[in-house]
Amino acid sequence: MASSKAILGLFLALNLLMFSYSTTATTCDPANLGVCVDLLEYLLKIRIGAQPASEPCCSFINGVADLDAALCVCAALKTSTLGLGGLINGLNINLALTVLLNKCDHSVPLGFVCAY
Repeated sequence: MASSKAILGLFLALNLLMFSYSTTATTCDPANLGVCVDLLEYLLKIRIGAQPASEPCCSFINGVADLDAALCVCAALKTSTLGLGGLINGLNINLALTVLLNKCDHSVPLGFVCAY
């Protein structure tokens, strides 16, 4: 009887240990999107020369849902995080959002507007 209780206790302890850990969802930090400046400037302006690599920028928003990616990029565009100066204004913030998300294989959710 005691051995069956010990086995049951060990079984429950192992279940708690193995199944209690959950992975956290990948999040996007707008402060990390500074690496997107060159890519976004290239995509929004006509540039001569090689296109900057999109991997450093896209790696920060890959793995998150489209809505989360849109919210993150929108927050970065609305602040001075990207340091884009006059490139971004109220008229083309949604264009910049769409261009950057599309480049990173995300899409802007239907009806989403990044208010400036």
